[in-house]
Amino acid sequence: MKSSIDEKLQGYRLSLSNALGYVPLKKPLATFSYDRPKLLKGQSLLEKVLELQSTKDDTYGAQKDATDAINQEWATLKTLFNEHRQLARLAFKDQRGVLTQLKLDTRLKTAFSGWITQATAFYGKIGQHSEGMARYGVNTEVLHGAQSRLEALLGLYSQQSQRKAEAQHITEQRNKALKDLDHWMRDFYRIAKVALQDEPQLLEMLGYVVPAQA
Repeated sequence: MKSSIDEKLQGYRLSLSNALGYVPLKKPLATFSYDRPKLLKGQSLLEKVLELQSTKDDTYGAQKDATDAINQEWATLKTLFNEHRQLARLAFKDQRGVLTQLKLDTRLKTAFSGWITQATAFYGKIGQHSEGMARYGVNTEVLHGAQSRLEALLGLYSQQSQRKAEAQHITEQRNKALKDLDHWMRDFYRIAKVALQDEPQLLEMLGYVVPAQA
């Protein structure tokens, strides 16, 4: 999809560049109302699309970077959380109320939304039972550190969601601008075919490959 759009835009760029800069094209096109001001209108539409395309690429790149950062930090925290869950189950195996409070009586979720809910509940309340964890070598400082990293992960997730929304918005803007440009270029090519029907070599300057006569 992206490749085909890029190829289309490069074709439009070539057509407009030659229409504006190649002297033999100017008079026949102007005869059919495609003078310099009108061609510059098409050029302006093209530049708008190119700018939005570049912004879209940058925004999707930022979204991917945010996603990679989330996945990397999440992988580390999953290992840490699994360890703390196992130790907590040992520490509070005879305290069903605590197990429920810490969400240790349910299976560990694998999807991010479920996992983050369980981890947030665990680290938000484990401080009330730190003495039990301390018996297994997990002190308050370690638990606070894990909770801080979890909060940072939530911040990364929020950033990634923002980047995703921005990327979708920019794509919508790009698509609208591209639709306007496509409409303008279709009209331009139709007129160019008429204006240059007796000069196929000039038509080729606009990107048309005219079949050779037998």
